[in-house]
Amino acid sequence: MSKLHVKTDNNQFKDMANCLRQWASSFTVLTVMCNHCSPWHRDSQCFAQWFDIITSVGDYGPVRMKLANIRIEIAYNSGIMIGTSSRIVGHGVDRVNSNRVSWV
Repeated sequence: MSKLHVKTDNNQFKDMANCLRQWASSFTVLTVMCNHCSPWHRDSQCFAQWFDIITSVGDYGPVRMKLANIRIEIAYNSGIMIGTSSRIVGHGVDRVNSNRVSWV
């Protein structure tokens, strides 16, 4: 398997190649969850300095994401993206009565 920065060098994407030498990929894991709720939790298997980008899509109405230990509650409607350290910041989403898929 060739390195991504080599492919960008060969295809004249010099700025991207320089970035990729330091950070091979902006994604290390992709998790897809299909559920109606996510109880409040922290991701204990992550390192504190790792950030998750959580995106939810579906045909559901208004819902709120609770970041209880930092006392924040935000709209988590379809298409919203949230970046957080999931080990430090606990998070959860109330039940929705429709289809919802989250990408982490």
